[in-house]
Amino acid sequence: MTFQEQLDHLIIEKQAIPEAFALPELIEQRTYLSDGELVTWDGPTHEVFSPICMHTPDGVQRIKIGSYPVCTEKEAKIALDAACKAYNDGRGEWPTMSVAQRINCVEQFVVKMLAQKEIVVKLIMWEIGKTYADSEKEFDRTVEYIYATIEALKDIPAELNLGCSRSDIGTHSNRKFAESTSVSKIDGPSRTQVCLRAGQGVGRTQDCYMFSE
Repeated sequence: MTFQEQLDHLIIEKQAIPEAFALPELIEQRTYLSDGELVTWDGPTHEVFSPICMHTPDGVQRIKIGSYPVCTEKEAKIALDAACKAYNDGRGEWPTMSVAQRINCVEQFVVKMLAQKEIVVKLIMWEIGKTYADSEKEFDRTVEYIYATIEALKDIPAELNLGCSRSDIGTHSNRKFAESTSVSKIDGPSRTQVCLRAGQGVGRTQDCYMFSE
């Protein structure tokens, strides 16, 4: 068999696709997530094609999977503003939730994610070119990692032993206690490094919680 014949052998016919692995329909996404809501999009879209090719009346072509919205700077700015408002300098609903409440939210997400397993696995297979078995393993690994992260979070003690208590330096949370303690070390990280690692703004955080460096 020549090299060209080997390549031609890789090009499939539509009827040769097993029904169990075929996508039920094109995924034509016409919404985007912003401020916790799916907003209808009637602007330009980008088509998504599989690396897998198929024989068609017009010749060999890549299989179309669907399309997704191509949002603009305007939509990005609206989404960013909504995220900043939701965070509210660390006083928003999510950042002020207890660990138990956050775990409950993530567990609910996993339940809904598992309900979409079949279509997600197929999309991984067609969009990336993995086998069905490998695509399924990738999905399962993601779920296992989420559950492992939850269990690891449950194992973290309520009080961390850092050589002193939160009340000693006047902070009200373990996170800010850890930040204050870190920057107080002679050979420790700088305030900027600690804030970046904690995902917080430098100015307000250091004024409220960091008393020495």
